[in-house]
Amino acid sequence: MRELNRETVHRNPWFSVVRRDYEADTGDTHPYFMVSKPDSVLVVVRLEDGRVVLVDLPRPTFDGAPSLEFPQGGIEEGESPEAAAHREVLEETGLRLTGLRRVGSFAESSGFATTSCHVFVGDAAGQGEASPDVFERDLRVRTASWPELRESVRAGRVPDSATLAAMALIEVAGDGV
Repeated sequence: MRELNRETVHRNPWFSVVRRDYEADTGDTHPYFMVSKPDSVLVVVRLEDGRVVLVDLPRPTFDGAPSLEFPQGGIEEGESPEAAAHREVLEETGLRLTGLRRVGSFAESSGFATTSCHVFVGDAAGQGEASPDVFERDLRVRTASWPELRESVRAGRVPDSATLAAMALIEVAGDGV
C-alpha cells in the first residue's frame, strides 16, 4: 500500500483525527482514519505498607460508569514523561513521589491511535495538594494490595485498558511492585 495523502479532518483540545488515503497494488484507494494525540503516562504508586494507589472516577466516555485505574494522563508539550508522571500523580491524588522507575511502554490502541503510554512505578513520599480537572472532581483515591487488585480485575471491576496493560508489564517483568 502506498500513501497518497493525509489531512487532519478534526481537531479539538485533546486529539486530532487524521485521514490517510492509500493506494493498493490493484489501484483501489482506501481511506484510513487515526487518532493523533500526545503520549501519556501511567504511574503505579506504592505506599509504605506495600499497597498501591488507584483512582476511582466516572468516565464520560462510558456514560459516567466508574473506572478503577492507576493515576494517568497526557504528557504536555515540552514535558518529559518523568515530569508528567510526577505532575499527574500530584494532580489526581495529592501525593508526591520518590524513586520513580520506568517499567516500559505500550501502544494505547495500535489499530486507530498513534500514541504510547509510558508506565512508571514510584513510592509515595508525602502529601501535597491535589488539583483534579473538571472531569476528575468526583475522583476518589483508593488503595489495594496487589492480590486485591488482581481479584478486582478477575471480578471485572477494572475496565481501564491502560491499567490492565501496566499490570501485565509489571507481572511479566517479574519484579513486582
